[in-house]
Amino acid sequence: MILNVIVTCFNREAYWPHLHAILKSYKTIVPRIAFCYNGENKDQASDFRVANKGIQLGEHELITGGFGLLLPHAAKWWLKLSVDSWLVDEKKLIGIIDAAEGADAHYAGSGWDCPDELSTDIFFADTAFMKSFCGGFNGKKLEKHAFATAKKTGNYYIIPERPSGARNLPGRWSVQELGWTMSHNLNNNLEFVKSYRGQ
Repeated sequence: MILNVIVTCFNREAYWPHLHAILKSYKTIVPRIAFCYNGENKDQASDFRVANKGIQLGEHELITGGFGLLLPHAAKWWLKLSVDSWLVDEKKLIGIIDAAEGADAHYAGSGWDCPDELSTDIFFADTAFMKSFCGGFNGKKLEKHAFATAKKTGNYYIIPERPSGARNLPGRWSVQELGWTMSHNLNNNLEFVKSYRGQ
């Protein structure tokens, strides 16, 4: 199973080797990875680099750049991750994609601050969603753009273990049931992985 994976990073470069190792540890999924960077470390290796233009536009430019790089690789599904967002359990990841396909959805993820917003820190999407998402951003708020894109392309799937409003709930930072951690503290992510794997 080929999965196109876009990883975005501004200032958490130390996370990348750990996330890369997790992605490469998958047994069924073959990840095609684009590491997209807009930080200030001139020595940071990346697949796509652009100057930072703020949280919203900067993130959209990174996603768009990764999409352009990976589009030639045939894959039905895409996974967008912020570099501090780790999905440890491959089986759970595949389960999310299967559930999205069962719902005939083009986007799978969670809600954000408002009913008309969808998360962009971690999300799954098909190519139709990605083309629309990358093509028409007005620069105002990426999460509102994600919701508008999902409505335009068709159905979307909210992951039950990380429901709408997760930004303000414990599931914002980790979801044990999914093997999903996203802490702004690297040690928290590392400890989550050790605990989840029973090490």
